[in-house]
Amino acid sequence: MASLTVGTGPLEGSLATVDHLGTVRLLSMEDGSPQGRTASGTSNITGLSALSDGTLLALDAAGRTHADRTRVDHQSRSGIEALLNDGPDEKQILVEVLQDHVGTAIATTVSSDKGIAVLGDASGTVRVFGDVTGAAALHEGRVTAVAALEAPLGGGATAPLLYSGGTDGTVRVWTPGHDPLVSPLIGRACGVVALDAAWSEDGPLLAVAWADGLVQLHCVEKGRHLNFRPGAPVRAVVVTPSRFVVIGLDEAIVRLAAHAERSDWSQDPAE
Repeated sequence: MASLTVGTGPLEGSLATVDHLGTVRLLSMEDGSPQGRTASGTSNITGLSALSDGTLLALDAAGRTHADRTRVDHQSRSGIEALLNDGPDEKQILVEVLQDHVGTAIATTVSSDKGIAVLGDASGTVRVFGDVTGAAALHEGRVTAVAALEAPLGGGATAPLLYSGGTDGTVRVWTPGHDPLVSPLIGRACGVVALDAAWSEDGPLLAVAWADGLVQLHCVEKGRHLNFRPGAPVRAVVVTPSRFVVIGLDEAIVRLAAHAERSDWSQDPAE
């Protein structure tokens, strides 16, 4: 298992997985039943993410982005509409921008128009493309994981909230257009392998997989977390708004339900 991502748009309700040979498999989020497979067009995949139109983005070991648009709902156009709109759509433009850059980690979030895509790189910089653009140097060394979500502001407005993890053992949070926080959100004496974020009724949920095999689910606003050790090296992790955590191992996928009333939530250490 190289990477996981939760499907959106035409892939709603599916979990997309990819192995190092580049084979993408779609599984039901409910019961894990197979829903199809496709080839990403490349091998040595290190990251997988999805756009709202069903485009699957795969990041290879060389840092290049590949796009699978086979499940995109291509609406037919005719007459004047076809003449006026015969160029690439907004998602295609975003993909082309990503393909002009190299990265070590990739994430996307649903937004109006193009959407938002995030790349981390080997220098520790995180870049955002699409409806919002910007860059920030957040880590000492390689960025190993990024996640993005839309934080509600009220009145239907949202703002992108970006999380990143690196070989420096820190998880940082950043909102484009604002200065990054000086202190990391989380820090440990080992690197981050993978992370994901989702907006829940309690605010942002953040799942983090560490190089020593620990997986944590953080309820950021409440300042508490759950710990889990699957006993095998963790390759990928995703979290849903309903507190399901899916962990990708070399030969298996584990799904956990992190109920809010569990008694083993730990309080985050004070800064």
